[in-house]
Amino acid sequence: MHILFIFFYLALLVSVLISCCFFQKKCKHLKQLAFQDHITQGFNITAFCQEYEKKVLQSPPHTYTIVFMNMKNFKWINEKYGSSMGDQILINLYHILKSQIGDEEFLCRDNSDCFFLCLKEHDPHTIGQRLSSMIEHMNHYSQKTTFEYTFYLGVYLIDDLTINARIAMDRSRIACYQKEAVNFCYFYKKKLSMRLNKEYELNQLFETSLYNHEFQLYFQPKIKLNDHSIVGLEILVRWQHPSLGMIAPSEFIPLFEKSNKICQLDLFVFEQVCKYLHDCQQKQKPIYPISVNLSRIHFKKSNFLEAFSRIKRKYGIPDKWIEFELTEYTFLIRNSEKP
Repeated sequence: MHILFIFFYLALLVSVLISCCFFQKKCKHLKQLAFQDHITQGFNITAFCQEYEKKVLQSPPHTYTIVFMNMKNFKWINEKYGSSMGDQILINLYHILKSQIGDEEFLCRDNSDCFFLCLKEHDPHTIGQRLSSMIEHMNHYSQKTTFEYTFYLGVYLIDDLTINARIAMDRSRIACYQKEAVNFCYFYKKKLSMRLNKEYELNQLFETSLYNHEFQLYFQPKIKLNDHSIVGLEILVRWQHPSLGMIAPSEFIPLFEKSNKICQLDLFVFEQVCKYLHDCQQKQKPIYPISVNLSRIHFKKSNFLEAFSRIKRKYGIPDKWIEFELTEYTFLIRNSEKP
């Protein structure tokens, strides 16, 4: 009986030990899933944020900096050489970046081809030098693969310890939105965030404003110099918002060109002009040729004129009554976008 008790105790002990080992392995696996990037095997976003709380928030202000590195043309590498090659490149770049940072600094891969770095630096010149050196090291490696790595770089000098890691990372990403040049550091400024918020607001208001006819047309006469007679009209568009007031074209035209909403606006303006001409025809009012601005964005589609042609036929407007006005800039951009 005593022997049976010993065997039962030993079996129970072995069972507990096996369960503990299994539990430890399971915990380790869960920890890897929670904190480890599945491609680089380094920090993921969650681990990066945790490290931010431990290091950055426990340091004085103006000690650390967040850098967002967005690789240019990585999708082309995946397309041309396959995702396996793309993953291997990300792994190699991660290890190169890790070798270039100190013990109190850390990094992670964001989704796809982006990296976040947290550097113990606060001097813009020093940060620029360090990032240039990192890119140089990456391109030294790329000589073996014939790729040249270029990045859009957004930098947030951490001066506010009341914000969490996600907001700090977003600020570096916002700075990167200025990406007009590769391998050049763009630093976060509050006015940039304010501008992006304003752009977001205007984009959100566009559909409702278009429906409510808040985009108003003004007719600017074209005058013949020798006798001052009117030979035509040019259409100017102004946005009269009920709560924001008059919004300048310099604010909304470039914005809507970026979001492609300008095409909708141009079609709206064109239809209003056709309605006006049709009304003049019905009431036998004087009719002058009208110039309508056409954005360069339309030229991305080869059949863009069909929509304008349908509107013109709908109102029975002869060709001679409307002309499109294009700037030289339109053709310069169009040529520069050719491969």
